[in-house]
Amino acid sequence: MKQLSVSKILKLVEARRGLAGQNMSLADLTGKNLSQLNFERTLFSEATLTGANFSNSTLKGVDFAGADLKGAILRLANLKEAMFDGANIRDADFWGADLSGAVLTRVVNILQAGFDGASFADANLSGLDLSEAQNLNQAKFDRANFTQAMMQGIVLENVSMSEANLQGADLTKARLLHVKLGGAELQDAIFKDANMEGAYLNRCTGKNADFSGADLTGADLQDTDFTGAKFVRTKLASANLRNADLTNADMRGVDLGGAVLFGAKFVNVRGVVIKE
Repeated sequence: MKQLSVSKILKLVEARRGLAGQNMSLADLTGKNLSQLNFERTLFSEATLTGANFSNSTLKGVDFAGADLKGAILRLANLKEAMFDGANIRDADFWGADLSGAVLTRVVNILQAGFDGASFADANLSGLDLSEAQNLNQAKFDRANFTQAMMQGIVLENVSMSEANLQGADLTKARLLHVKLGGAELQDAIFKDANMEGAYLNRCTGKNADFSGADLTGADLQDTDFTGAKFVRTKLASANLRNADLTNADMRGVDLGGAVLFGAKFVNVRGVVIKE
């Protein structure tokens, strides 16, 4: 595919057509107004897009590999299945953008971008360092892949993460109040000292997960498999553990005051004795 010159790109932008599927690699479009245009499947690898305005544009399947998106505006943009391998998104604004199915595994400076109200449904964020992130509130992460992600101290309040894959992720000291994790894969995930009051963890797979010191007061954990999980000094007061499987769990020092335990399976549990 022939690489377009900047002058040719700007002529197409002015005509508002013929932009989809083009090769715009290495182009310098700093500060350009590229809003409300269709760039579907366009190649922007290694392009300089600092401060460019892509608001309300269609960027489905776009390849931003190595692109400089510093300060770019992508508000309400359609970024489904877009690829950001090595892209710099420092100070970029993704407010309300749709990043469903996007690949962000090697994106640079994700903690300095704005994602309020963005959708990451089915997105791949595996292995990313999201430690202490506070810029993801009100985002949606249904079915997103967070395997092995580093999420210590992350703030995700009232966020939807239904059926997300958090296998092996580290969420130590995370703030996850009322987070919705129904049907999520939590095997081997670490939630030590996390604040998860009122969280929804029903129908999850939480084998060998570590909730030691976490606050799960009032959380919904019904129908979840917690085989081999750790709940050492965990607060489970008023939590719903109906039909949960706690076989071989470590529950030393756990607080179960007022918890619903009907149908829960306590086999070889360490630290608590449940009378039938």
